[in-house]
Amino acid sequence: MEFFLKRKNILFVLSLLTYTSFIFALPVISQLVPEPPEVILNDQKVIFNKKPILDNDIWLFPLEEIAEKLQDRVTTDLVNGTITIQRYRDKSIVQLNVRNGIVTINNRPFKTLFGYNRIITGADSQMVPTNALVMLLGLTSKDNEEDKLVLNNTIGSGSNAVGTVQPLARKGVKDLLVDYLTVTNSFDWLQSQSFYTRRTEINNGFHNDNYAITSDFLIKSGTNAPLINFDTGNFSYYKNASPFQVHVGDKPLSLIKSPLIGGITLRGVQVQTSGLLKDSKFIFGTGFLPTNGKILGRNLSFVKYGRLAEVAEWSTSPNKPWQFSIGEAAYNDTITNSLVRSKQSGGLFALSATKTGKYFEGNLNLAFGASNDKVTGKSSQGPGGDILVRLKPKDWVSFFSKGAYYSPGFYTLSGNPFYHDRNETTFGLNITPPRSNIGISHSIGKYNLNSQKPNDYSVTNIFASATPFKKGPTILTSYSKNDSQISSTRAIDNVLFPINMTNISTVDLETLIERRTNSFFRTSIMKNWRTVNFSASINYFTFADDKPLKLTSIGEKSVTKFQTYDLNINKSINRFFGLQSYIQGSKLYKQVRFGINLGPVLDNKLNLLVQTGALLPQNDSPSSLYSLNLNYQVNKKNQLSLHYDKTKFLTSLSGIYQYNLRGKNAGNLPGLGEAQTIGRIKGKVIVLEENPRKPTEQNKIILPGTTRERGMENVRINLGNYTITTNKDGTFEFPSLTPGIHRVRIEFSDLPSYLTSITPESVDIKVEAGKETNFDFILAYFGALGGKLELANEPTMKLEEEPELQDIRVYLEGTDFETLTNTGGSFVLGDVKPGKYKLKVDPDFLPEELETDPKDIEIEVRGKEKTDNLYLPIRYKTRPEEIKVF
Repeated sequence: MEFFLKRKNILFVLSLLTYTSFIFALPVISQLVPEPPEVILNDQKVIFNKKPILDNDIWLFPLEEIAEKLQDRVTTDLVNGTITIQRYRDKSIVQLNVRNGIVTINNRPFKTLFGYNRIITGADSQMVPTNALVMLLGLTSKDNEEDKLVLNNTIGSGSNAVGTVQPLARKGVKDLLVDYLTVTNSFDWLQSQSFYTRRTEINNGFHNDNYAITSDFLIKSGTNAPLINFDTGNFSYYKNASPFQVHVGDKPLSLIKSPLIGGITLRGVQVQTSGLLKDSKFIFGTGFLPTNGKILGRNLSFVKYGRLAEVAEWSTSPNKPWQFSIGEAAYNDTITNSLVRSKQSGGLFALSATKTGKYFEGNLNLAFGASNDKVTGKSSQGPGGDILVRLKPKDWVSFFSKGAYYSPGFYTLSGNPFYHDRNETTFGLNITPPRSNIGISHSIGKYNLNSQKPNDYSVTNIFASATPFKKGPTILTSYSKNDSQISSTRAIDNVLFPINMTNISTVDLETLIERRTNSFFRTSIMKNWRTVNFSASINYFTFADDKPLKLTSIGEKSVTKFQTYDLNINKSINRFFGLQSYIQGSKLYKQVRFGINLGPVLDNKLNLLVQTGALLPQNDSPSSLYSLNLNYQVNKKNQLSLHYDKTKFLTSLSGIYQYNLRGKNAGNLPGLGEAQTIGRIKGKVIVLEENPRKPTEQNKIILPGTTRERGMENVRINLGNYTITTNKDGTFEFPSLTPGIHRVRIEFSDLPSYLTSITPESVDIKVEAGKETNFDFILAYFGALGGKLELANEPTMKLEEEPELQDIRVYLEGTDFETLTNTGGSFVLGDVKPGKYKLKVDPDFLPEELETDPKDIEIEVRGKEKTDNLYLPIRYKTRPEEIKVF
């Protein structure tokens, strides 16, 4: 490995070219990959540097780029397999373990992310499905008929809002006062530091046909701190069928389009209303912004609001190809600002523009700021801005270029040093041949522009992924090369957002610059079957000698070169029981974990994950590892979660107890600001038990007929980020949906292995206002068939020996069902979906003297039955008689 990495620059490029040529040469790539959906975030289109990836009919999106639009920061620990998001909007740390799907918020267990095994991790970008965006970033999602994915921020505007489902009819006084009330109590305990924290979060809301009101409060406490400490609070008012909103309290400036005058929480008042033009909006806010952090007791952090500010912005319709916004902000520090180490007053004027189109996309942010420092008496001013341009001459290739310049005299409203005293230029290329994705980018930049020796940095990233054939494994390779110098201004927002760095390791693009990481290489392979998930990877890191990586897993040992390999296999025995195994190795240590996943059991109330294993250091005795994750739904109103983790160097315990006044509909508000014209989707998961002779037509899909059917309970049905479970009779219902196209998906992992689905896994259903749309998912038992090849004529000429009828391909036309004949030409096809098919022989597999019979053989496969004694006619080729001339 070290020999390879010494020459990795040349070898990797050659490997990449070979890899690309191989992908283009595959005979199965004639099928074109569709364009990814257009992503709309808070009414503004997202222009991606890295193109989304299509993985087995599921689109994966770059997490960092969407988080950046929300002013959140994403860091990735590729060594330990965690993705961490610093959500500035609600001052939370969200962490995902990509090896088991467990999501924690502020070190307390939150939920398990379904489909976590689809996530693709890399040095510069983490590709995640839509449900991961929703859970990790606090968003709602909605697909519409125009191939658009609409995402909206819910943090600060009712963090539990689903966005599609309304509560039931109000019948009492309690119903007239509140639609949902959720009280969440959590605690965390860390043995190594003898430190604990406790927090209480209260969310509630009410709405009718005209308006909606929500409120959110957060109270914290901890070691040596007072019992009750107010952290944040917010009241919000929304007028339905209107953009009008009013927020009082702590609310992120997420309504502001320009990142140069947004990207921070405002403690005050925010108002949004319609602008003068059609679909345009006007936003105004005034109050205090964060400037410092304060600590109570032992490490219990709070934010101090000391910057008095006002901000206003007008933006055009998000539905046009060209979108513009113009805004201004003014501020005055009432206390010394620790972010920029000064006490400033000043203002900004900002412009932004976005262009969308088939061949050209772009995004531009410009601002001019002026400030006066009361501490030093110095005044400063200057411009700041960034631009992104993407050209798409073909569907399978795009070029992008990004530039940024923030002058030494420019400061954003948030005071974030990332937008100060820096320049950067990036060039990149994305190629998406069928079933593949290749991306290359190179960034160069400088910090401390006015110093005699500015801090330079240069980062090159290469990424390639491919699924060479349908339903095959996915192969991924990523490489990052970094040459940089440490900048004193990189100690950015830990005053605002303290992080315990002993618990959260970071290996992302920004940290590559901070740590002077020399290189990173990763290659992995992943394959998902119905009940088995498999992944394996090899990783190699190098760090500068004066900035090594500290490994918490072996007691804070520092290394400058680190190579690991890992293997992860998950097996679902049934929907209630599963097994996990994970192995990680390096020269310094080996780690082995085995786990049991139990649930949902006890009437779908309990989910339990238990892991045990061992840590095997190179020069130390082995030590045991334990972890426990428990989620228990006590009843419709109460839920309990516990997480326990113990290693030789760290022991932690965290828990959460949640009470929902509306147990069945907790947090399910309609899309705020939308007209309350709703429809519904209703259906059933049906298992066909018997197979009569005549087929029936249902849902526009030809199905085998049935005289007896039964519903299947406890099957999950997904719509966007909302999941329900079928009742005892197999029925399900999404009671109140906004009009449009909604994608409904059945969870195949919940189905027994002996059943197959006649209907697709995912269907797009059109919902109309005031109407009910019905759709049933149809399941059936597998069937089977068997038969033999039969010679239908005699050869026209005498043959020395009869032709072999073994290893000849027999298949069902238009499907993936196929097999090879045995000795004598017999064949068997098992696990076939019920239905009508045409049975065929592949002529390319026949001996030279034989040919297929042109007559089609139509058959009907029935569930639980095997159709035998099928004869496929083949015949000798007809040859003209030879005429001898004497």
